[in-house]
Amino acid sequence: MDSVDIVHGYTHGRESVERYLREIKKDIHHVLHCHVSGHSRYATHVPFSCCEIKDFWKTEIRHFLKFYHGTIAIEGAKRVNKHIPMEMSEEEIVKDNIRFLKSIM
Repeated sequence: MDSVDIVHGYTHGRESVERYLREIKKDIHHVLHCHVSGHSRYATHVPFSCCEIKDFWKTEIRHFLKFYHGTIAIEGAKRVNKHIPMEMSEEEIVKDNIRFLKSIM
């Protein structure tokens, strides 16, 4: 393991997130970097303002940060998706993501 996407813990359902974090913690010395993004039922890697799992960033990510102290990159791209409002420019998305992350730290 060298890279981990914390939000992919939700890929197999909310109940798998704790197990996902436990597995990462066991092998944390192999993790070189982590990337994060918003997540919705229609897509991963969406802006945080489109994230449907808001409480994740108040609980699980804080737990993860207790044992991971490396680089965390924000992943995502502005893609057309009829289920996700994307009126924001790329610059607005970046600013909004940074604002959101600062609010939960």
